[in-house]
Amino acid sequence: MPNPFTGKTIRAVITDVDGCLTDGRVGFTSNGDSVRHFHTHDGLGTQLLIQAGIHVAWLSAGSKPESIFARAQTIGVEHVDVNRDEKGQRFLDLCAKLGVDPAHTVYMGDDLKDLPAMAHAAISACPADAVKQVRDAAHLTLTRNGGHGAFRELADLILEAR
Repeated sequence: MPNPFTGKTIRAVITDVDGCLTDGRVGFTSNGDSVRHFHTHDGLGTQLLIQAGIHVAWLSAGSKPESIFARAQTIGVEHVDVNRDEKGQRFLDLCAKLGVDPAHTVYMGDDLKDLPAMAHAAISACPADAVKQVRDAAHLTLTRNGGHGAFRELADLILEAR
């Protein structure tokens, strides 16, 4: 299959968090702190994109976002939007904040709340275990599951096409 990013100018990758960068499960400690498991390959993929001059931002509807912000800071993601509002407008707002036209963005999502953002991106992608409606809507369904290297697979495809 040809690389879908060949000949495209990608300036930003915006992704959902739970279900894309994690396996979708959220645990809680006895103190009520949230625990999410992020894959190290996805972290390195994020850093490689940033080093290549491609913005990486996170768009989440997750609750208890402390672990999201902590992971983002650890790997150098500067733009993180966490709230429950509709993701289409939030995606456009993030693009404006990044100074990137949506026509030069990739969005990765895994569930129904991601569909509005996916509709605005030049290329939409999803992990292999995304819900059917998202797989049907995505331009690219990755071979890896969310939280198991799907973002790294996406990053590698983008970087290989440059």
